[in-house]
Amino acid sequence: MLIRRTPFTDADGGTSVLCHALVGSPALLEPSFCLGLHAWDWEGSALDATGVRGRLPAVPEDVLAPATGRGQSGLDGSLAHAVEELTGMVAELLRHPEDRFTVLDERGTTACPVLWGLHGMFGALTERRWTFATHDTVEMTALRFAFVGRWSGAASPNTGRRRVDPREWYDDRAGEVAAGLVRHHLRGVAEGAGREYAVGSALHAAAPARGGPSWTRRPAPWTPWTAAPARPRPGGRTPGNRPATPPARNTRSAPPTRHTGPVRITRTVRTV
Repeated sequence: MLIRRTPFTDADGGTSVLCHALVGSPALLEPSFCLGLHAWDWEGSALDATGVRGRLPAVPEDVLAPATGRGQSGLDGSLAHAVEELTGMVAELLRHPEDRFTVLDERGTTACPVLWGLHGMFGALTERRWTFATHDTVEMTALRFAFVGRWSGAASPNTGRRRVDPREWYDDRAGEVAAGLVRHHLRGVAEGAGREYAVGSALHAAAPARGGPSWTRRPAPWTPWTAAPARPRPGGRTPGNRPATPPARNTRSAPPTRHTGPVRITRTVRTV
């Protein structure tokens, strides 16, 4: 399921949130496909919310595929503008591979490229479901990655989430590895011709047989990097003080070859 939430003013002038949801086969609406639809611009996507009544028509895959292809190409181009945030999140994922993250996106434009880069490198490796919100105001416990524009008070100890400001730099082994991975990944994306999968494929090939429940059970380099000695730069901090097969994603130039049938669109409006 992919949901887009936008501000909405109802006929009485009340403020609501319009939720437009794509509901379909998980084989089609997998993370890379959904990230490609971040602009929500496929043919027929712009419906008049005030006039929606009853059942909406199904959306065929061949309508969504061109839109996700355009969106994925755009995300490739935006990676270079989110290098700092992407590197910070790669480092955090190496340190805490099983955690759920609430990520600060103060610029308001880095959530999608960071998720795109993370999935490109680690999508075929992580065993937890790849669930995310590119913008939220609360720390939902069920999502693997939730991006917020600002911290809403102190972190609750009951959410089971790790708050991350990816622009904070920690000079440890995880940071060094993350910088190298991101550098090689961006180079591969720029070169194209399949090289955008090189880092993900190399990480997949380096990992042992996928029998273990998590990266923490695997030998180096998959053990958490928090065990490595930290070398804080002047004024810096250490992480401990902080509050294969190519990855499954679609090619840039062609729509997916599998057919999973139409996707049904539903729409609801809720008042906040």
